[in-house]
Amino acid sequence: MKKVSLVVIQLLISVIVFSQASLSECIKKSKKAEIEQCCNFPKPIPSRSIPACSKKYQNLMSDHKNHVICMADCQFVGLGFLKNGKIDLKNFRNTTANELGANEPEAQDTISRLAEMCVRIVREQATAIVNAGTKCNATAFIFLKCMGDGVFSNCPDKYWSTREICTKYDQGIAYCEKE
Repeated sequence: MKKVSLVVIQLLISVIVFSQASLSECIKKSKKAEIEQCCNFPKPIPSRSIPACSKKYQNLMSDHKNHVICMADCQFVGLGFLKNGKIDLKNFRNTTANELGANEPEAQDTISRLAEMCVRIVREQATAIVNAGTKCNATAFIFLKCMGDGVFSNCPDKYWSTREICTKYDQGIAYCEKE
């Protein structure tokens, strides 16, 4: 009986020590850019309109917020994803499905589900988007931000990197409070 109790106590101590070690483990905030690369999801949006949009909005390079918003707006208008200030979900789904190809059914499904959710979010934020005080319509930017965050948060396992930092992040290890 003493041996069993001693083994149980040793196991409990090991669990407590391991738990405390896990609690003290964290990811440095300086690794955030590296973590953002953990999801190797295929690019679903064609880049064909980017050169023309870059030329059109080169004068906004020093105004990062407006440059990013105007680039997204221009790209979505150029691809036919944005019509009258609203996302054309059908065109978005068709184009992204073609861009991903038949060999990526999991990616197509992820994009399709997220697009529907993000369109709802954009609709709910319509007043805030109109009153954002930006030089271009922010609808495409908000939609893209939603899609990017959604893809990262719901990254299918086959696209998630097995690098150590990615595994730690996926296991729920938080960023360090202090570096």
